[in-house]
Amino acid sequence: MPADPSPSSSSNAAKQRRRHNVTQACYNCRQRKKKCDAVTPTCGTCAALKDECVWGEREDWRKPLSRAETNGLRAKVDQLEELTKHYREQIESLQAQVYAHRRDGQASSSGPPSGAAFQSVNSGITGIGGTTASDPPSVGTDGRPRRPSAKATLHDPQEDVDGMVIEDPRGQVRFHNPSSAFRHALRNPLPDAPPGASPIASTLESAPRLNNHDDPQRFARFLPNVYLTKAQHDRAVDHCFRYFTSFGQRATPHLFYRDMEIALSLDNIEDLPLLTPNYSPLLHNVIISVGLAYADEEHLHASQTRRIFYQEGTKHLEREAASPSLATVAALALRSSFSSTVGDYSIGWVYFGLASRLVYALGLHIDTSKLVAQGKLNQETYVQRNVTFWSTFCQEEMWAVYIGRMPLMLADYTVGPPEADAATDDTPWTWPPGPYGHLPPQKSWLSTCFVHTTGLFKIATEITHTVYSSGVNRSLLVQNGTVDRLSQALEDWGQTLRSEPALDLTQSTPPLPHILLLHIGLEWVNVLLFQPFSQVSARGAAQDLAIANIAMTRCHQSALKIDELGQLYHATHGMRFTPPTMAQMQYTAGTSFVLAAAQARNAAQAADDLERARRALFYLKEIGLTWGAGRQKESILSEIIAELEEKAANPNPSDENAVPQDTLLGLSQEVQTDDSTLSLAPEPSSAVAGLDTNWVGADGSLDDFVQSLLTQYVLPLGGEVDLMALLQPPQQIL
Repeated sequence: MPADPSPSSSSNAAKQRRRHNVTQACYNCRQRKKKCDAVTPTCGTCAALKDECVWGEREDWRKPLSRAETNGLRAKVDQLEELTKHYREQIESLQAQVYAHRRDGQASSSGPPSGAAFQSVNSGITGIGGTTASDPPSVGTDGRPRRPSAKATLHDPQEDVDGMVIEDPRGQVRFHNPSSAFRHALRNPLPDAPPGASPIASTLESAPRLNNHDDPQRFARFLPNVYLTKAQHDRAVDHCFRYFTSFGQRATPHLFYRDMEIALSLDNIEDLPLLTPNYSPLLHNVIISVGLAYADEEHLHASQTRRIFYQEGTKHLEREAASPSLATVAALALRSSFSSTVGDYSIGWVYFGLASRLVYALGLHIDTSKLVAQGKLNQETYVQRNVTFWSTFCQEEMWAVYIGRMPLMLADYTVGPPEADAATDDTPWTWPPGPYGHLPPQKSWLSTCFVHTTGLFKIATEITHTVYSSGVNRSLLVQNGTVDRLSQALEDWGQTLRSEPALDLTQSTPPLPHILLLHIGLEWVNVLLFQPFSQVSARGAAQDLAIANIAMTRCHQSALKIDELGQLYHATHGMRFTPPTMAQMQYTAGTSFVLAAAQARNAAQAADDLERARRALFYLKEIGLTWGAGRQKESILSEIIAELEEKAANPNPSDENAVPQDTLLGLSQEVQTDDSTLSLAPEPSSAVAGLDTNWVGADGSLDDFVQSLLTQYVLPLGGEVDLMALLQPPQQIL
């Protein structure tokens, strides 16, 4: 007989018998697939789990959104952003009105504007799609819960330039974020001033002056004790502005000359950062040290003479760094370039780091347009702050390519892109004595060229961060369309450049040096984008090899354009009168031609490319008369060409009867042979995933250069490999 059940067992059985089926479980129990006792308002399971007990149906948020719902949400987000922008503009307009009332004494300086004023503005604000300000649009109408909308509040206009601090009534601007005590300790707000008024005008008028206008050595007040005539001084400054600082607007000539005249007459040198923001003794000396590199006189051109001016500027370095101005930033950036041209590239890298630090110390990365509206910053200063930031931005990318490191400029800037300045564009370009000396002066278009230069180097910076970062999967960059997008960005930028009449190379007047450099820069950046994708081994996958074919095509086409534009530059201005960046551009083109000549089976093609390589070598020799960087690259390229010519004069007999394989490098092709030539028909570029036909030529085919290279057993590689190894006899692929 079974044992009698214990009292506890009887109690549990009684509880189980008392349970009954419920009509409907709560929402949470249905989701958990748990039994529900149907007790309202909170069932036992939800009470035990301390969860909200929900009865009835509720939409399951775990269900993924449909495409239509996602597109609807995106449209609503765009709609709200447009509406927010519209509200912000209305509020800023109202704040400007309030400021005007305070200035004119028509309103209290401490009290807020009347409610009627706000109501009149708000009543005129209509949201997109007819939504009014009091009835903001919802994110969706499908019954999904909405986020609570943030309340719009008026704030001090000073908060719009977050972290900006006006240190003194004369207008020095510094940047400190809220974590710094200096933001509060040094704060001394400017008094109310009418919009557009200069905060330093009265100080400039009352500053003590020197009576030195009749002094013939007045120009040398801040220069070292070196014999330098006024004409030699002016020519050095002019050469620096014409051929060095014009590409990237590293200085603004007419403002430098204006402020230099003021600085040479001021009694107190401590006033220079405020009264002459575009001139400083440090900048003056470094401009001379750079400009004398173009001098015809050997004693002035000598590096020993130029270093004297460089070292004289060092005497002013600490004083200017303690109270920096825009001229200090430009001076440090130019010092970095001087160091790199004489071989001290590590010192140059450090000096450019100082310039970048001052960019952020002065808050040049912050949009200060509202300070202009408030009358605390004049328009000229605003424009030059913008120019100085973007000029440093462009130089940062050029330094990154030159030294092989990532750009270090922060990406959290809020300053807008530069706009063309009419006064800077109108700076006259007077042709020096020579074949074009008879031409009348013309506009320099310096600012317009700089605007386009900024756009180019923004793309170049993205290329450097994307393609040259460590550990990058370059095949993935092709497959996901990143390279195609960057290529299209360069193509669009080139179309914009060609549509600018002022920068058109087809005009009857000879092109100016900074405009030519801009066009050469486009082809240089093209090579930077595509060169890494030609670096594959002969045993690589067919996909990688097909990508390399197209990449080599683009690199060779860009090298041809660099050669063509280089001939135009040399005929117009002479390769002696270039910035050091031209040496890097010509060296890039020269090595591309050497690789082509080394591996082309077509004798005529090889001879043409070797001739182009020799022309690049000649240009580097001319550049080397001015810059040591040109001599260095000339020496390297000369050795490579000599090695190639030696190999051509003494061919390896074992290679004379080498026959390509039917399937070469993994690509489908048709090889036709005769007594002396081989031709190849590669697969169309459309067969390569992730690539667009705009990578190739206008007719959709690869050029003759690449077809010639494909008859070889190895592909040309980029600058990361030993170029001498590429000139060795090719090895048979087994």
